[in-house]
Amino acid sequence: MDLRESITNQNDVAFRIANHLLSKHSGNNNIVFSPLSLHVVLSIIAAGSKGPTRDQILSFLRSKSTDDLNSFASQLVSVVLADATPAGGPRLSFADGVWVDHSLSLNPSFKQLVNNDYKAVLASVDFQTKAVEVSKEVNSWAEKETNGLIKEVLPAGSVDGSTRLIFANAIYFKGAWTEKFDAQMTKDHNFHLLDGSSVKAPFIVSKKKQLISAFDGFKVLGLPYKQGEDKRQFSMYLLLPDATDGLSALVEKVSSERSFLERKLPRQKVEVGDFRIPKFKISFGLETSIVLKELGVVLPFAGGDLTEMVDSSLSQNLYVSSIYHKSFIEVNEEGTEAAAASAVTIKLRSIQFPTKIDFVADHPFLFLIREDLTGTVLYIGQEIRILRQLHHPNIVQYYGSEIVGDHLYIYMEYVHPGSIHKFIHENCGAMTESVVRNFTRHILSGLAYLHNTKTIHRDIKGANLLVDASGIVKLADFGVSKILTEKSYELSLKGSPYWMAPELMMAAIKKESNPDIAMAIDIWSLGCTIIEMLTGRPPWSEFEGPQAMFKVLHRSPPIPETLSSEGQDFLKQCFRRNPADRPTAATLLTHAFVQNLHDQDVLIHPQQLYHPKGDPGPKENTRKRNSPKHNSKSSPRHSIGSRIINKIHNIIGDKKYDSDECNHSTSSADSPHSLTEVNARQPPLKPTLNFMSLAPFKVIKIIRHI
Repeated sequence: MDLRESITNQNDVAFRIANHLLSKHSGNNNIVFSPLSLHVVLSIIAAGSKGPTRDQILSFLRSKSTDDLNSFASQLVSVVLADATPAGGPRLSFADGVWVDHSLSLNPSFKQLVNNDYKAVLASVDFQTKAVEVSKEVNSWAEKETNGLIKEVLPAGSVDGSTRLIFANAIYFKGAWTEKFDAQMTKDHNFHLLDGSSVKAPFIVSKKKQLISAFDGFKVLGLPYKQGEDKRQFSMYLLLPDATDGLSALVEKVSSERSFLERKLPRQKVEVGDFRIPKFKISFGLETSIVLKELGVVLPFAGGDLTEMVDSSLSQNLYVSSIYHKSFIEVNEEGTEAAAASAVTIKLRSIQFPTKIDFVADHPFLFLIREDLTGTVLYIGQEIRILRQLHHPNIVQYYGSEIVGDHLYIYMEYVHPGSIHKFIHENCGAMTESVVRNFTRHILSGLAYLHNTKTIHRDIKGANLLVDASGIVKLADFGVSKILTEKSYELSLKGSPYWMAPELMMAAIKKESNPDIAMAIDIWSLGCTIIEMLTGRPPWSEFEGPQAMFKVLHRSPPIPETLSSEGQDFLKQCFRRNPADRPTAATLLTHAFVQNLHDQDVLIHPQQLYHPKGDPGPKENTRKRNSPKHNSKSSPRHSIGSRIINKIHNIIGDKKYDSDECNHSTSSADSPHSLTEVNARQPPLKPTLNFMSLAPFKVIKIIRHI
C-alpha cells in the first residue's frame, strides 16, 4: 500500500473518530485531539498482537496488514514529521517511548520494530516497587517532548505495581502564519452558541485576500503556515457551516463521504468582504479507550492476544488498561504552537467565486491542521463555545477543564477560608451589619460586571460566595448561570428555593420569561443573602421546599427590625414584587447602605464577623469537636485531590500545591457528568502565548490480569 492510500485511509478513520467524539460531546465542550497520535499507538498494539485482536485493529484502521501500518509509520516519521526548523519552516517533532518492567524482555523482533520504524526510546524500569517514580519519569519525558505544554499525561494512580508496559507518543508543532494578522485590528464581537445565546470574544479581522472555497451550506478557509525550503506545507483549515446549528450535519458529511476534505479545500485567494475568525484557546483531555470501545475496538482491552510484545509466558496475561490523550490549542494573530500530525493534499475542482466572499466564523465550526503535500490530518477539533473568561476581583477565576472517563473536572481559583455559608455554619453566628454592608458592596460589584456581560448568575447565596483572606468576596458556582440573548431566552426552575425570585418560579410554571427583567432575579437573591448573613439563615428556612416556594410566590421576606433604616430601605428595593421596579446592581452600588466609609475591617479573623447567638462565641475546642477533621491520607478522595492538584500545576504554572488545601466538591447527581470543582490557590496567570498552541499526548498502559 503506497503512502497516499495509507494517508487517505488514516484520514477516513480520523473523521470517523471525530464524528463520534464531536457528536458525543456536542453542545458541551470545545474539543481538540490528534487522530495521528491515536493511529500510531494502535499500530504499535497491532504489531504486538495476533489473532482476533490484531484483525480487529487492522479492520478499524482500514489496513491489510501490520507491515502496511509499520511502513506507514516509518514514512510519516521520516517524511512528514521531520523537523523543518533548519529549513526555515515550522518546528515539528514526533517521539515515541516504551517503558518495560525489568522482569520482562521485549520480543527481539518487536523491539527492533519499535526502535527502527517508530524511533521509540526504550527503557527498562521497576514498576513493581517504583511505580510512582516511573510515572514521574514518563510525565517528565512528555513535558520535554512537548516543549513544556503537557506536564501530566499520566494521572496520579494510573501506574501501579501491576503495570508491565507503557507506550507513549508526543507530537509538537510550532509555526507562524505565512501572513500574520494585525493585532490592532482585533476587536470583540458576538460568538453565537448552539443554544441561541451569544458571548463576546476577540475576533481576528482582515481585509486581505484569503484562501476560501464556498459550497452549498458551508465554506472552507485555509490558513497556511510559513513554509521552509523542504517544501512541506502545513495549514489550518476552518470548515464553517452557513447555519449556526449546522456543525453536526457538516461533521457527519465530512466523515461519511470518502475523500470529502480533499475535494473541498480552497485553491486560490479571493477578495473578502466581512472576514472575522475568533481567537480561541482549547484544552481537552479524555480517556480514549472509552471512545475506541464505543467504536467497536474492544479486544485489546480484554487481553489474551498481546503475545508478540514480550518474550515471556506472561504475555498471555497482558491487556491494554487505558489510553490517555491530552491536547491544547491556542489560535491568535501570530500563528501556532502545537502538537501536530500530517495530512494529504488532493486536487480540487475549479470553482467560480463571487467578487467578494464573507467569512464570519461567529458560530460553531470545525477546524483541523494538515500537511498539504501528503494530506495527513494532524488535529481535528470543534469550537462550540468560546468561554468568556470573566476577569474581575469579585468573580472566582476559571483556569481550565478536563474530561477523564465520564467525569468533567473544572479548575478554579483557590479562595480561602471559604464561603459565607461556611463562616456562618461553623461559627454558629450572624454577621454584624458593618460586615454585611462591606460584603454586599463586593457582591454588587461582581454582579454589576456580570450583568454588563449579559449574564445572570441565578443562584446567589452564601454557599456560592467565597471570601479570601483579605476579606474580598468572590462570586462562584456558575452552574445554573445564563447568558441572555435577544434570539433565545428561557428560565428553568434551577437554583435554591429559599433564595429564588418569585418571577423565576412563575416563568418556569408558565413557561414564559422576559429577558428584559431577568437580571432582577439576582437582585432578589442578593436581598435573601443579606438576610442570611444578618440572621444566619435565609428567608422561609423554617418551611420545607413546596411551602417555602408558596411563601416566595405570595409574600416578601420579613426584614430584620434591628437593621438600620438604610439597610431596611435597601432590602425593600431588592424585594420589590415587580422585577422591572428593582434597581440594577450598578444603581444599588450608589445606595447609602453600601456607601458607609466606616465599615468593619474584614481581614479574616472569623470570630469578628458575627453576633454569636446565646454566648460570646464558640470556643476553640467546641469548633474542633463539631467540625469534622480533614485527614487527606485517610480520605477516599485523596488520590483524586492529588491528581487534581498536579493538573492545576500543569494548567497555571510551576507553583507547588498541597493537596490538603484542595477544596473538593461534587455537583448534583442529575448532571450528565459528575462535575468536580476545585479551588486552587491562585498564582499569577501565565502570559498569553504568542502562538497558537496544541500539544496532544497519548499513553497506553498494559498490565497483567489479576
